[in-house]
Amino acid sequence: MNSFPIERLVMARRLVSGGGVPLAGLLISGFVLASGVFVGGAALAQQYSASPSSGQSSGQSSGQVAGQVDLLATVRDNGSESADLPSPTISSIDEAIEVISGGANDGSASESAMGDAASMTGNATGNGTGTAPMIIAVSPPVADNATAEAESPAPAPTSPGTTAGTAAGTTMTASGGASLKKADAPSFGVADIGIDPAPGDDSGLTATIWRGTSIERATMLLSNEVVIGSSPALSWLAGDVVARRAVRPDGASETDHSLMASRLDWLAAAGRSQDLAQMVDQLPNEAPWLAWKQWLVETQLMSRRDADACRNVMYQAGRTFESFWHKAKVICTAVHKGDIAGAQFAADILMAMGVDDPVFVGLVGKLLNGADPGPIDPALVDQLHIVLMEAAHHDIDIAGLDALPASSTQTAVGLRYLDPDARLVATWRALSHGLIDHERAAKLWRSAAVESDSPRLALARHQSQPSALTRALVWRALDAEKSAARLPFIAAAMDADIIAGAGRMMAPLYAELAREALGFNGAEAQLAAGDGALSDKLALLIGVGDAADLPAGLASSEAGAARDLLEMAQTGRIDMTSLAILGKYSLLPLAATPDGAMAMEPGAAMSWLASASPDAIRSESFLSVSPIMLQALDDAATAGRAAEAILLAHRAVGTHSLDKMNPADVARIAAALEAVGQQQPAQRFRRDVVAAHLLAAAQARKIELPPVADAMPGGAQASGAQASGGQLGDGQGALMPASGAASTQQADGDSNL
Repeated sequence: MNSFPIERLVMARRLVSGGGVPLAGLLISGFVLASGVFVGGAALAQQYSASPSSGQSSGQSSGQVAGQVDLLATVRDNGSESADLPSPTISSIDEAIEVISGGANDGSASESAMGDAASMTGNATGNGTGTAPMIIAVSPPVADNATAEAESPAPAPTSPGTTAGTAAGTTMTASGGASLKKADAPSFGVADIGIDPAPGDDSGLTATIWRGTSIERATMLLSNEVVIGSSPALSWLAGDVVARRAVRPDGASETDHSLMASRLDWLAAAGRSQDLAQMVDQLPNEAPWLAWKQWLVETQLMSRRDADACRNVMYQAGRTFESFWHKAKVICTAVHKGDIAGAQFAADILMAMGVDDPVFVGLVGKLLNGADPGPIDPALVDQLHIVLMEAAHHDIDIAGLDALPASSTQTAVGLRYLDPDARLVATWRALSHGLIDHERAAKLWRSAAVESDSPRLALARHQSQPSALTRALVWRALDAEKSAARLPFIAAAMDADIIAGAGRMMAPLYAELAREALGFNGAEAQLAAGDGALSDKLALLIGVGDAADLPAGLASSEAGAARDLLEMAQTGRIDMTSLAILGKYSLLPLAATPDGAMAMEPGAAMSWLASASPDAIRSESFLSVSPIMLQALDDAATAGRAAEAILLAHRAVGTHSLDKMNPADVARIAAALEAVGQQQPAQRFRRDVVAAHLLAAAQARKIELPPVADAMPGGAQASGAQASGGQLGDGQGALMPASGAASTQQADGDSNL
């Protein structure tokens, strides 16, 4: 193709610029672009001259055949005033449409390119990516009678931080004017990215936590596959270390991509979306971080930060043909700008270019014109589709929730259009990762529009195949049960959760329900049944679940001993009586304060040997941490290598059951944490261990559930039978979760609070 009729260009420009243009006309303009610019552009550039001759009419180049136009001539003319600037090239859909719509005639394309370049530089500088900005430096004018000294001027006064002679970034010339000079790159790069401590932060995690740790050891510690361990206190502390902005490990350069990638992967596995988003936002807009930039845009859109997300989307969509950015542009055009016609045009262009994404097409149809997207294959759903579902007010089920990566666990809690079952599951995932507290978890579970099953049916389902959904449905069923019959079912549900490793997280939620049920009629009779086993069991559960004083109905020697053991985790002080009551002599190493020996004296009339009863000296089996791991931990703590000691402690504990770990090893790990200034995390870790022992003791106490006729007195039984389809809660029939359809959709994930 060696020519391009001007009539076709005029037609294309009219189709694009005219109001109320049909979609078919807009598509024609795209095809005109493809045939006229990409194919004929090179030929026109070679055949015709860009500079007009005196005998030619305006807009026609020398040697140009009448009726034809050189699309590249205008572009070169616009850049003639600044010969140093590179000629614009067409590298994206946006720039191509800009050419055929007449944008190149007024120089807007080049201005936009320069503006985008300035925006990119400003973004990189503001984010601290290490990209050196272009600085316009104005040199002072020199007098006309400048002497030889003017050619070698004396050093001028400099501002703080610049070298003597010439200010940084300024080029002195013999005549007044402005010069462009690339400033020296600061010694700051991706390896220095992190989260700064909040005002008043007293965590003890300073900027020197990596001092003394080599890059090789840091890389090894960050490659830990266990990010969420059995101790919530250690898991959260380790995540804080990984996210904190600090001096790099020894031997790491400011551009160490592998170190940064390991930190991002750790936070992603921990589900800490907010910290991760802050760090990704500081990364440069270039490879190898573009995949993380896409995740950031999706996270910002799901968090309803449309302005931030769409600014990045428009920046990238103007520079690449990658389909993700142009799909995201469709969403931004419709949601952020409110331009439905523009969004439809952009979506049609994508489809015309061969983008094959039926889920995207269906959801865009619902977003733009309310069309039913039809059935959606869960295997095809990704995070951008979840963004579209949220924007189009389309229900997100558990399968859709599973399509989100682990890095979006914290963000998923705030999604508005999760269906009830998905809301229950998303809440548990965030709670189990320590991303929300128990109070908010209870409010989110109560706000889910599900019909509660009978406690017996919900419990049977959870005992047969425990999961996040069955766990939430049991709690909902017991929360809806407003009678003293709730108490034994709480104990039975906690037994199932303790066995599944979720007891520590569920204890505060069930402690709230137990305290409420103690005020119901008949609670005293329930507690007295079975020789007080239920009372002792609930006392241990409530003791672990909250720090408030135990109700009078649960006051007992075992309850008091449990409180003493939990107090030991904070103070290190305990007496032998509390250990004897619960038979937990093995926890003696956890009493490790400097004056702990005095606190544990058996008394003036007794000796340690005399107090060693047969129960006290019986053998117990525990899991021991590797001696090499403990020695490495001691070495790091003694040398003050805080980050190394914390990550080693987290790795040593891993996912081991805390009540199965050797208490002597636990005491050694806690002492290492205290040696690097982490007294409070060490106390919380010891409390996690004591709580695990108390929950194991509670689970060992067996109780009998009341008969069916007594379990659901009055109207509660009828309600439960109706919810379970006529079943009386005997565990017969289907045990699959069936929470019921939502009667109303949540308006906002946070507004329910």
